[in-house]
Amino acid sequence: MNLTVAIGSRANWGSLRSACLALRRRKVDVRPVLFASALSERYGDVPASLARDDFKPFAALATHIEGDTTDMSKTAGLAAIEWGTFLRNNPTDGVLVCGDRHEVLGAAMAAAYAGVRTIHTMGGETSGNVDDRVRDAITSLAGEDGLHCVATFDAGARVRSIVNKEWDFPPSRLANYGVHVTGCPRIDTVREVLQARPDPRPMILVSQHPVTTSWKNSHAEMTATLRAVEVVAQRHRFQVELFWPNADAGTGGTHQAIRDWLNSEGGNSVIVRTHRAMGPEDYARMMASCRVMVGNSSSALRDGAWIGTPAVNVGTRQRGREHGPNVVDVWTNPDLAIAPDATGEDIEVMLETQLQHGPFPCSTLYGDGTAGAKVAEVICGPM
Repeated sequence: MNLTVAIGSRANWGSLRSACLALRRRKVDVRPVLFASALSERYGDVPASLARDDFKPFAALATHIEGDTTDMSKTAGLAAIEWGTFLRNNPTDGVLVCGDRHEVLGAAMAAAYAGVRTIHTMGGETSGNVDDRVRDAITSLAGEDGLHCVATFDAGARVRSIVNKEWDFPPSRLANYGVHVTGCPRIDTVREVLQARPDPRPMILVSQHPVTTSWKNSHAEMTATLRAVEVVAQRHRFQVELFWPNADAGTGGTHQAIRDWLNSEGGNSVIVRTHRAMGPEDYARMMASCRVMVGNSSSALRDGAWIGTPAVNVGTRQRGREHGPNVVDVWTNPDLAIAPDATGEDIEVMLETQLQHGPFPCSTLYGDGTAGAKVAEVICGPM
């Protein structure tokens, strides 16, 4: 059996890593295909991350275009074209995709038209912007003939309603309809590397991406977060670990805000280390050792739930996504369809609140660290 794995961004490998390892243990020929921003060094070294687990890219599909929202649709379109050609020339028993990103939509579309079974992880979730529609579209493209490995029961219920247009059914029957509650494979890596929690460091972790539905505001939104981080880092003499944004529309504005801040008097008043990306193991250790995390990365909600990382979620990018008690939201009006005007003062107050609380108890909302083996069992059957 061979399985093609769609790796379209730096986050995809961390989200699928444990499932690929489990599948390889089941003697499946795992074939990672890199495309879109996963091939851009600006967003990290994805091939190096694969190599650490002794995987090599099976193919590379050049599909990335960087710019505004129209370029996201162009990237998705190019992905559909290149994946269509790839699947015609490379027979496979299935395509494994995850989440809600625009480039993954192109891969799922090509698989659907090629009649190739799609295995979709992280479906059924909500996050309050266009990603919801993309995620649901991927679920629909996978359809009743695909396999759906979801992180939570609520997500499973939503997938069931999308695929079969029904709500009234007991959770115990989810698997009868190709929907399997496996947990999130990212938690497996977290559990693997955090057998013992590292000592806390005087450090704030910042990971914030543009909101695709309000990408023109990305500079102002990032600036508000950085000004709050500056005040808190100065007050407590904390170091700042800052991640550059992903390849969504508005990334240019976020990049510019970071550069402006780093070159400002305030940005020069604290110690800052910047990162294009980081392997999932090192990132888990950093999340576990930071005093607080801020931005709008889903890792604060997913990985952070299990780790118990105090986190401040800024704006609407993750609005509606399930999260544990470790996360507090900052927005002035949560009913706005676009990112609200959260001020640096609002963010500063929540950072201080989370610092005073300290680490939270472990939550298994997104799984207990065994999702990869469960995904492999869904695909291959019982051992």
